[in-house]
Amino acid sequence: VNQVRELFKGKLGDMHKYYRQEMMQHVEKMEFEKAEIVKRKINYLKEYQCKSIIVSKKIDNVDVCTIVSDEEKAFLNYMVVVQGTIIHTHSVRVDKQLDEEEIISHVLYTLREKFKSHSKEIIVPFRIEFSKDIQLTIPKLGDKKKLIDLSLQNAKSFAQEEKRRASLLLNEKEEESNRLLLQQLQADLKLNQLPIHIECFDNSNFQGAYPVAAMVCFRDGIPSKKDYRHYHIKTVEGINDFASMKEVVYRRYKRLLDEGKSIPQLIIIDGGKGQLSAALESIKELNLLGKTTIVGLAK
Repeated sequence: VNQVRELFKGKLGDMHKYYRQEMMQHVEKMEFEKAEIVKRKINYLKEYQCKSIIVSKKIDNVDVCTIVSDEEKAFLNYMVVVQGTIIHTHSVRVDKQLDEEEIISHVLYTLREKFKSHSKEIIVPFRIEFSKDIQLTIPKLGDKKKLIDLSLQNAKSFAQEEKRRASLLLNEKEEESNRLLLQQLQADLKLNQLPIHIECFDNSNFQGAYPVAAMVCFRDGIPSKKDYRHYHIKTVEGINDFASMKEVVYRRYKRLLDEGKSIPQLIIIDGGKGQLSAALESIKELNLLGKTTIVGLAK
């Protein structure tokens, strides 16, 4: 178990030494089969080490942290180097509520604890506030400068990938979520068609006078604001919610028919049985019965 811990910490030197000693002990006892098994372990370790990124044998144990940011987000890359080999590289995205120096300090405290790093040196791109027990290095040349450059490239690549994924996932999730919602609506209302075009009507008035109505439209589950309409009631005297609903529904679909435009698969009336019946009268007069579904929303 201790050897596995050392392996994940990247401390392979002590493991090599341990297995070489164990192999020689088996050889001295003429236990060549056991020695061969240990030799395989040594070879496995060498293969594993070759796959790791060896930065420099001159660099011992250091942490590296860099940052790139825009107005809203900061993207950081953190690397743990043990005995000249990068054993961990981790990138994070955070909301940019602090300046870059404060963000790096905060993220370093968190990630050093997460990855159990006890390195006494941290390589950073600029001066930050940190523990006085830690040596902060801002390299200009050499292997440590190459480490900073590598970490910065990691941070930039991570930022680009996160922005690309966020854009794709946002669109994909929104489309998928809307499609599932429409399918659920179709099932709940027992519709023959997926309601990719929905229109909703509501009446209102101001202090018992000036009756008006509004229609909002959804296409593929997304508000289609260019199709929104506002109506002043023309044919109804006084406040008559039922007659007003009949008027605006008739006006809306009479116009769509005259212009040769498509009728929505679902019409939603904000109101109970009375408003729904009034709207249905207009649907019948326009010979749209059976060509669309009309429902009412009642409290």
